Order: sequence, then structure tokens, then C-alpha cells
Amino acid sequence: MKSFEIGYGDDKVIIHPRMASIAEVEETQRQLNELAEDSADKYQREFELCRDALDSWSKSPAEKLVKEKGEFKPVKIEGGLKAHYAERSPENERCVREAYQIVCTQFRPDSRFVF
Repeated sequence: MKSFEIGYGDDKVIIHPRMASIAEVEETQRQLNELAEDSADKYQREFELCRDALDSWSKSPAEKLVKEKGEFKPVKIEGGLKAHYAERSPENERCVREAYQIVCTQFRPDSRFVF
């Protein structure tokens, strides 16, 4: 699994995903599917489920890029993604959703047709 950077402007996070089991992924998907469409907290719960899944599917702690002396350096995020993305702002929600999709895409094995 490849680590990746996500964020807006100077607020970037590096996520280091690990290969999750099918059971882990399906459990998260089951919880997402059980959310009622008309529930008042649907988007809040989706945000929390995706964020928490990203944290649990990490092989090492996420890092925040911090600018020091004109250069960006990765610094471990204390408390993980749950702490960094504690608040559901539009930017945080989009970063968590996109990161979740990126990780899920990486779960698919490489395949190709051979002729």
C-alpha cells in the first residue's frame, strides 16, 4: 500500500495505509449502508466512520506537513486522524472522504488481461 498526501494549501496530511482484511472493510461498509438516508446526523456519522476506518487501517501514524525554515517536514500527529480531523468542516469532510476512497481503491489487486 502506498502512502499519500492529502489536504488543502499548506494544511497537508500524509496517510500510511495498510492492507485491511475483507472483514474489516465489509464491517465499515455495513455500518455506512445502515445509515438512514433521512437521518439528521447521516453525514456526521459517515465522516466519523470513514475517519475512524482510515485510522484503524494505518500501518503507522499519520503525519502533518509542517513548514520549518521554508521546507515542509512530516511530524507525527498525536492522537492520529481522529484528533486531526476532530471537527467536521467542509475541508475536513472532503479530505476524509477522498482519503477513504483512495485507500479503498488501493485494496483492489492489480490485474490485466493477457493475450
